[in-house]
Amino acid sequence: MAARLNRAGKTSDPRAHALAVLEFAEVLELVAEGAVGRDGADRVRALAPLADREDAVRELAAVDEAREAIASERGWELGPIPPVRPALSRLAVDGAVLEGDALIPCGTLLATSRRAQRDLGDRAREGGSLRADIERLWTHRGLEDRIASTFDDSGEVADDASPELRRLRRRHQAHRARLVDRLEEFARELPER
Repeated sequence: MAARLNRAGKTSDPRAHALAVLEFAEVLELVAEGAVGRDGADRVRALAPLADREDAVRELAAVDEAREAIASERGWELGPIPPVRPALSRLAVDGAVLEGDALIPCGTLLATSRRAQRDLGDRAREGGSLRADIERLWTHRGLEDRIASTFDDSGEVADDASPELRRLRRRHQAHRARLVDRLEEFARELPER
C-alpha cells in the first residue's frame, strides 16, 4: 500500500505519520548503536512495529525474559558476533569450500554461541522463548577448537595444524636457510668491480 502525499507534500499514511512523530527511525538507530556486530545493527534498523497485539505481547515477554537472565549474571556481555552471512551463503552452493579467513569468524561465532548457552542456559525460564533460543545454540566445542588450531589469526594454515605440516614447514625453512647461505657465499666470491 503506497502512501499518498497531501497538498503540503507530506504523507497521508497514518502509520508512517505516527512512526515519524514517534521518531521511530531515530530510536532504532540508537538501539542499533548498542547491537553486537554489523549484522545485528542492520537487523535492528530493519525492524518494524508489530501489527498484531498478541505478537507484540509475546515479543515483549521474550525481551523481559532475556533482560532478567542477563541481569542475574552480573557484568555479563554477549561475546563478539562477526559477520558470517557471506560465508554461510557460499556454503549453500554444493561443493563449496571456505578459506581460512572466512572460517575464523565462524569459529568466533561458535565460541560466542557456546558461551552464551553456558552462561544463560540455567537462567532462562522453563518453557520460555529464551530457553528455546538458547537450546538451539551450538555448544559442541570440537569444530570451534579445530578451526582455532588449524588457522592463525590472519586465516593462514597454522604451522601446528598437523605434525606433518609442521615437519614439512621446518624442512622448507631449513632448505631456504641453506639456499640463502649459499647465495650469500656466492655473492661474497664475486669479483668487485
